[in-house]
Amino acid sequence: MGKAEALRKLKRWAKMAKGQAKQELEQVVKAFDKKKTTLVLLSGGVNSAALLWAYSDVAALFVNYGQPAAKQEYDAAKALCDLRGCKLRAVSVALPLANMANEAGEAGPRVVPGRNAVFLSLGFAYAAEMRCSAVAIGSHAGDWSDYPDCRPGFMSIFAWIGNSTYGVDIKAPAFNREAALLSLEKAGAAGLTWSCYAPKAGKPCGGCDSCKQTCSLT
Repeated sequence: MGKAEALRKLKRWAKMAKGQAKQELEQVVKAFDKKKTTLVLLSGGVNSAALLWAYSDVAALFVNYGQPAAKQEYDAAKALCDLRGCKLRAVSVALPLANMANEAGEAGPRVVPGRNAVFLSLGFAYAAEMRCSAVAIGSHAGDWSDYPDCRPGFMSIFAWIGNSTYGVDIKAPAFNREAALLSLEKAGAAGLTWSCYAPKAGKPCGGCDSCKQTCSLT
């Protein structure tokens, strides 16, 4: 019996069942019918871009939250998805950006409170709609000191929420940036990424933390 035929039978039994048995069969159908696609939260930067090549079946979600480099990030995300041959969805939200107000070229973290919580919540919503099995978010160990919502404890809480509520896993590998860049170079994608927080005249500022981290790899 093939998967399609088995799924049709499960759906038919779920319609005929009652009570607890019906609920359990509906849960089995939902899990069985889910694609093995991983939805990548894609900013266009090195870490999230590497995720596109880390899994065999991917789609991507780009979030415009009013960040100074939104256009450059989206253009990078689109170019990466075009190269990977995967679907890209884009959504806009409003987040408090006081900590993004540093001048272009100024060093220091750009902490946006709740950013990854919002990103992962949106990821769950779109993963459920697209029947994806997991949401992937790019982070690396160097982020943990400045960005609390990149730490393993934060990710484990959201992993529990995703699994218990939506049946969606979280994939949050603690990337080594050198390894991430190497994987992009092998895919011919390293030149498509964008990592600057606050561009100057549409170009990387060269002085923010993200620019410095990226330059240190090249």
